[in-house]
Amino acid sequence: MLCLIGIGLRDANDITLKGLEHIKKADVIYLEGYTSLMQCSVDDLSTVYGKKVTPLGRPEIESSFILDEAEKKKVALLIIGDPFAATTHSSLVMEARDRGIFVEIVHNASILSAVGETGLSLYKFGRVISLLFGALPESVYDALCANQKCGLHTLCLLDIKVDENRFMTVNEGIRALLALEEKCKKNLLSSVMLALGIARLGGNGQVIKAGTFTELEKVDFGPPPHCIIIPASERHFIEEGWISHWRKYTSGSN
Repeated sequence: MLCLIGIGLRDANDITLKGLEHIKKADVIYLEGYTSLMQCSVDDLSTVYGKKVTPLGRPEIESSFILDEAEKKKVALLIIGDPFAATTHSSLVMEARDRGIFVEIVHNASILSAVGETGLSLYKFGRVISLLFGALPESVYDALCANQKCGLHTLCLLDIKVDENRFMTVNEGIRALLALEEKCKKNLLSSVMLALGIARLGGNGQVIKAGTFTELEKVDFGPPPHCIIIPASERHFIEEGWISHWRKYTSGSN
């Protein structure tokens, strides 16, 4: 049996009762630690759950390792956020079912729902984009263009490389987007474009600030994980009120 358990965004206490029940019955417990970043240590998880948690990297998750073990044991795979917030896990579930392995899913909060705390309507978010270290491909620009054309907000997930202890900041993400504009030259992005910079959403000392690219690039958002939201150009008056609220935390602050 393979059980994918979402453990939320903050710490070990975000686990659901159903998730904790599955953990207690599992033979082995692994933590997928490369698609997102938990705001506590693996030791903290082990202490709260009362069982040893072993972190795994991309090679183990994308190989047959997990499924080979799940054919013989009850394997709990802990996912930061929700199990289906990353396409990697969808592929894992499909392969497991193809091999006749019983799969159980325990959902939890993810960044895709938590961004509603910004006050922007979840129904108005378009395609999610990922900003990776290095030059951004034009497909990122095309997705932004499509979202803006349809009047949709864009959530930009920022790159994390856990094994290198390297995490993209809001500041780096903005610079990457402006560099992409220089490459594509379609006048979509500019230093005066409005955006929201977010850090540690749902966790300790979360930060949400709104401002222009220039304003946000000067802000120290603190430890990771970070993300960026580029709002639609046309917004509901309630959304405008929330953006004004978050702008108060940006002007003159670091």
